[in-house]
Amino acid sequence: MFLVLGAVTYVPMIIVLVVGIVLTARARRERGAPATLGLAGCAVLLVAAVLELVRAFVLPGLGASMGLGAVQFMAMAGLLLTVLHVTGVGLLIAGVVTRRRTPGGPGPVPPGGWPSDAGGYPGPSTAPGYGTPYGPGAQGGPHGPGGPYGGPSGPGAPGGRPAG
Repeated sequence: MFLVLGAVTYVPMIIVLVVGIVLTARARRERGAPATLGLAGCAVLLVAAVLELVRAFVLPGLGASMGLGAVQFMAMAGLLLTVLHVTGVGLLIAGVVTRRRTPGGPGPVPPGGWPSDAGGYPGPSTAPGYGTPYGPGAQGGPHGPGGPYGGPSGPGAPGGRPAG
């Protein structure tokens, strides 16, 4: 009866850790280092859970056959399992707090390369009207008094559409 209870307590954890390994392995390409750390943490905890399951089956028979040696075996196994648990949980925590790489990163370079800063497309800091405020006292919005195309526009402007 003791062996069945021992197995029942560890099998759900083993199943959860196997699912965790599968999910983090699938997320490694998209999430990078955090998923890799989570995968390593799940793997270490899986090893610990399997060793605890083996210990639950082996320990009753080992205690009867070894006498005092069983106490030393239990102490060593307990120390090893403690190290594995601390390492596994530490890796899981590291996976949670580690920054992931930016989604969509730099990507491939288009044909002809990227425009250079010297003669390429103007960035937002060099665009006309950048930083001009809206609201009372603003001169025609972000593009200045002439509108976005450099001259008067609208129904009442010379050369504009007639009002009506």
